[in-house]
Amino acid sequence: MTSPIYSPARTVLARLPRTVIVLGLVSLFNDIASEMVAPLIPIILSTTLGAGPAILGAVEGIAETIASLLKLWAGRYSDRLGGRRKGLAVSGYLLSNSVRPLLAFAHLWGSVLIVRSLDRVGKGIRGAPRDALVADSTPAAMRGYAFGYHRALDNAGAVGGSLIAAALLAWWTSSLSKILLWSALPGAIAVLLLLFGIKEKKPAVSNVANSAAVKPEAIIPPLRWRNLSIGLRRYLLVVTLYTLGRTSEMFIVLRAHELSSSVVQAALIW
Repeated sequence: MTSPIYSPARTVLARLPRTVIVLGLVSLFNDIASEMVAPLIPIILSTTLGAGPAILGAVEGIAETIASLLKLWAGRYSDRLGGRRKGLAVSGYLLSNSVRPLLAFAHLWGSVLIVRSLDRVGKGIRGAPRDALVADSTPAAMRGYAFGYHRALDNAGAVGGSLIAAALLAWWTSSLSKILLWSALPGAIAVLLLLFGIKEKKPAVSNVANSAAVKPEAIIPPLRWRNLSIGLRRYLLVVTLYTLGRTSEMFIVLRAHELSSSVVQAALIW
């Protein structure tokens, strides 16, 4: 019998850092909470609050714009903190999962706008620091594996959240408010996992000279377009054009509901 070929790379890839594993679980539970709520928003706006597609577009457009702008700030700010990123990530997850269930008490579309915007504020604050935590804690040779693992659990949570919402609506209750309130449970699990499951390493500073060497001003270049590489500029332009051209999936859910799909079917479509 021939002995198996030893592969150091395979041995390394088999062991994801604890931080990456926990962050994957955080994203899993957070996306379950988020996607229990998201497919219900267009239905709440159109049926309960009497708002049309224009209002839905305004709510989603404003909320996603806030999230996008905050991602840029949060990533650079976590760098300015010397790589201390956990605090920002916890703040973002805590904010989103605290305000999201409040949609159950919305009586005006303006209330939905405020809650949805605060939810996306949380997303904008946590996204870049969380991804940087994954990169910081993972050896360069296995970062693709680490991010692949993280995205797999993130997407699994997204699918699972809508399926859970559909199952609860089909077999337990027809009340949308109850589903919104129960979304707080997986959201709380996500926050607790991040809060107690990750211990962030503090930057090592052995003396005054080293302390001066890690000042944020010395390591963070100015945020200017011309400082970016040609390849990154082209990539960002393509992403910008794609983002401007895409349509929110919430309009698909809204249209399905207008065509007499049930709330359960709308959640499954989502």
